Amino acid sequence: MDKFRKAALAIAITAGCFATATAAEAPVSKYILSHAVGFADGQLSLEQEAHLNVIAYQSAVSAVCGGFVVDDAKFSKAFEKLDHIEAASMSEGEKRYHERHLMVVFGVAVGAFLADAASHEGEFCVDAEELRKDADFGHIWQ
Repeated sequence: MDKFRKAALAIAITAGCFATATAAEAPVSKYILSHAVGFADGQLSLEQEAHLNVIAYQSAVSAVCGGFVVDDAKFSKAFEKLDHIEAASMSEGEKRYHERHLMVVFGVAVGAFLADAASHEGEFCVDAEELRKDADFGHIWQ
């Protein structure tokens, strides 16, 4: 994936462009991602939403592309960055609810990327190989 496409993807995720897509206007994966972002609305910052999408993307890559394995320690550390934006004032019960809710959002996001992979698996895995080389991508792969 060239630098322009990576930058465009990062900007689109961060800006929440997927949230405005309809089923007729965008591929299935982007439509699904729009719902995942909607589920997390108000619970995560834009930066955290983008971070969640990156972790979900990398998890999907690991599920369908040979040679990619999620490092459990890196995954756990990356997921810790997804605390609720108001976590400091939340009860333990509210924090547990947020964590469970976040796992559902994460699952929806992984599903979106798996749908994308199913649509163009070869390109999907080639792009992942390019991203693996990018030290700034912050990957969770081994």
